[in-house]
Amino acid sequence: MTLEPVNFHARAGAKRLTIDRQGRLMLSAGLRREMNIDAQLSPWITVLYDAEYDIWALQKNEKLKQAPAESTAKVDKRGYISAGSILRRNRLDYENGPLRYDFDGTVSYSGESYLSFKRVGAE
Repeated sequence: MTLEPVNFHARAGAKRLTIDRQGRLMLSAGLRREMNIDAQLSPWITVLYDAEYDIWALQKNEKLKQAPAESTAKVDKRGYISAGSILRRNRLDYENGPLRYDFDGTVSYSGESYLSFKRVGAE
């Protein structure tokens, strides 16, 4: 038998977006650090979703010249955003387990730069 050390910190600091079973978007600690979001403030961010490619895009409102008002949401102190209505409208099956999206670079929308997240393990 050959034992190998386990690296528990391999994904530490990863920029990830997770949709939990309660229909909330959860921003990973690494993503909150990247976006400069801390537990003391509840910042507004803009959330975009591309249903055709199953890609999410996020940006802190203070970094945008003009954020689409209907796409803004407040991040709570734990890094969650309530998104049940958006998930149901786009028929995302979040109730059977978490959906994970990893950082995939940046995308442009209306001349503004957003962080992009692509689904992990999508069928």
